[in-house]
This record gives sequence, structure tokens and C-alpha cells, in this order.
Amino acid sequence: MDNLNEFDFDAVNAMIQVNYERKAEDRKNVVLGFSLELPEETQSTRIVIDEFADELRATPVAHVVKFEDPLLHDELAKRSEELYRLELKLRRVLTAIYLQARREKPYELLREDVVKPQTKNPPTVKDMVPVAENEFFHLTFRQYGELNQRPDINDASAMLQLIKAHGTYAALCVELARQPIEHADDAGFLASLTDSMPAIETMRNCVAHFRRPPQELTIRYLTDLPQVNEALNQFLTRLRYTWYDETNDGESVEDEEARKAVEWALENAEWNKEDKTITLHDPDDDRIRKTVKNLGELEAYLCDIAENSFYANCPRDEGEYLFTCHPEDHVQEALEPLEERLGRFFGDVDPG
Repeated sequence: MDNLNEFDFDAVNAMIQVNYERKAEDRKNVVLGFSLELPEETQSTRIVIDEFADELRATPVAHVVKFEDPLLHDELAKRSEELYRLELKLRRVLTAIYLQARREKPYELLREDVVKPQTKNPPTVKDMVPVAENEFFHLTFRQYGELNQRPDINDASAMLQLIKAHGTYAALCVELARQPIEHADDAGFLASLTDSMPAIETMRNCVAHFRRPPQELTIRYLTDLPQVNEALNQFLTRLRYTWYDETNDGESVEDEEARKAVEWALENAEWNKEDKTITLHDPDDDRIRKTVKNLGELEAYLCDIAENSFYANCPRDEGEYLFTCHPEDHVQEALEPLEERLGRFFGDVDPG
């Protein structure tokens, strides 16, 4: 009645079906097995089941254990699918990161990490090659959050070898502080996993052992899962849609195009000394022009050019841009060599 279900007493009695009754050895207690079958029209089924279990925890009932639960089965099946997709995506990203840094030994990617597969018989190359796997297929979610940490050097001979290999104290300090993955973006991504993995790992354990996740865990999991998933999607999209320029300075396609658009606008601008104005042309349509009368207007228009070019080349996920433009960076870089000339031109700097 508390959950707006209107059933007569006969219908309620029919919902409970006794399966077995077994007397304890003391002959005073009974182990009773039963099923609770709720009609399809039951409102708030989960609440009814939970409150029913709560009501049972009273004299003469001493102990309550729930086993088969179709609602829990559906929930865990959903979580299992989520975790399956997430972990395979995570392994894909981690493999891309570690292969770039450790490509010469693709089946020993964790050789410099403190993290290792937690099995009595760690997988060998012969184990991984036939099934097309690597070490990341043998880690737990919690271990993913502990990557990129080197083990402490407690062995004197190992330390002596390092000292011999690095001729100066400064070089030795650099080596001791070095992480397995040095690439800044990759290392930052690995560090971002630390706080998110524990809740995901605990949820995985619940799924693997058919336990009902506590409400607090579910809330944390539903918060962390989309954040990790979004970070993975952005990483994979960056791999798929961005390339490095010939100088290999790590400039993305969208940033490169924004920079080039600003540079082209300045290179093809018309400087009118009499009117103290600068006219900028559109690279695609010469009929479109913009005349500015001061440095502020110039910077604002160049920022518009940078943004338009950036987002024209920026990848999307379900209609949303994956990266954010910072047009002022491109504009300031392009204007820096012209700073003195612009100051004199617009009168902000004394010509003398």
C-alpha cells in the first residue's frame, strides 16, 4: 500500500511460494526457502522488494539472504556491457601510448612499470601471440590507475649499474626521476585515471561475483564512467583525426589551420597610411573585406578568423566539438613581430 499497489490479500498470499523448509539441528530454528513473484502491474518493483526484505528482519525471522533477483540481473548485465566496452577501449589507448614509447618490445610494455599482471603464472609471449593480446589484457581496473610509476630501486647492484651508466650526479637524478611514459599528454592522461579506476574496479567485482552494488558505489561509478569514456573518446579521436606537421612539434590540424589563417590575413592585408586603417581580405572570397581602425579591432577580427578556421577543421562527437579554440594565442604569436610597427601605425608608439 505504501507504494500505491492495490492487491487483495489472496493475491498477496499467492505472491509468496514456499520452495523448501529445513529444520536446524537444534530443532528450534528453520531454514525456509521461498520465492516472491510480483505481478507485472506492480509499481516501483525495486522499492517493493527492498522494503519487503526490510520487513522480514523482525522477530521471529533471524536472518535474511536474497539470491535470484531479476532486477539485479538486468542491472549487472547492463554494467557488464558498459565495462566490456570501456575496458577494451582503455586497452586500445594504453597500447597506443606504450607502443609509441616501448615499440621495440611490444610484449614487454610494462617492463619499467611497477604494475605487473597479478597472476601466479604471468603471461608469456607464447601465451599472448596466438590470441593477439598483450599485458594490458591481464591487469585489473585498479592497476590501470597505477600505471606510469617505476618501482623503487632497493638493490645495490642495480643502483651501481645506474651510477656507472650515468656519468654525473645530475644525469643520475634525471634518470631516477624519469617516468616510463615521458610524453606530456600521454602521462597526463595516465595520471587522470588514478581517481576514477577504484569505483570502476569495485563495480567490476560486483558484476563478476553477482553482488548488488551499494547505492554509493553506483553513484560514484555513474559519475566516473562517462568521464573516463569521454577522455578515451577524445584520445582516440585525436589519433584518428589529427596529424603532426613536418616539424613534428605536436601542433594539431585545427590549431595549424587557425594559425595559417591568421598569418595569411596579415600577409595579404592592405595598410592605408593616410587613413590609419588596415583592410583584411577573406581567403575564399575577395569581395569580403574588413577594415579596422585600431589594434583592438584588428585583434578581435583576427580572433574571429582563427576560431572559424579552427572549428572548420575540429573533429566532433555527436555534434559536439571535441577541442576548444584559444584564438588569442594564435593572434598574439602572429602580431608579436609586428608590435612596434603597429604601435607606430596606429599612433600608440612615438615615431621618434
